[in-house]
Amino acid sequence: MQTQQPEGTALCEQPERTAERLAALADIYETPEAWHIAVALPGVRQEDLAVELEGDALRITGRRQAFDREGFRPVRGRLGPGVFERAFRVPEGIAAEHVEADLRHGLLRVTLRKPAPERRTIPVRTA
Repeated sequence: MQTQQPEGTALCEQPERTAERLAALADIYETPEAWHIAVALPGVRQEDLAVELEGDALRITGRRQAFDREGFRPVRGRLGPGVFERAFRVPEGIAAEHVEADLRHGLLRVTLRKPAPERRTIPVRTA
């Protein structure tokens, strides 16, 4: 699935790779202070997850380990083991120190704080 960047949108999702990977559903929200990305990652442990910012790319990668299914007969399975990768293009001016990530109850929340607008005093010259 390829997502086009709407006119005037500062944060958008990069095209998703369609290789044999797990789906990691994501929502993007914006507030006046920050952009927020919520990614559904059921069964993913913190140590199996990486969030990286390089240039204008935020990349979320990881793996879900196999569940202990001893004594169970599978009827239908959607939460099997595998790897995932999601990439987002971020606006200019976002630095790693402005990014926070929190994993709770299978939901990864990434917050990208917007940089404060630069305020400058412009000297006025006389003719």
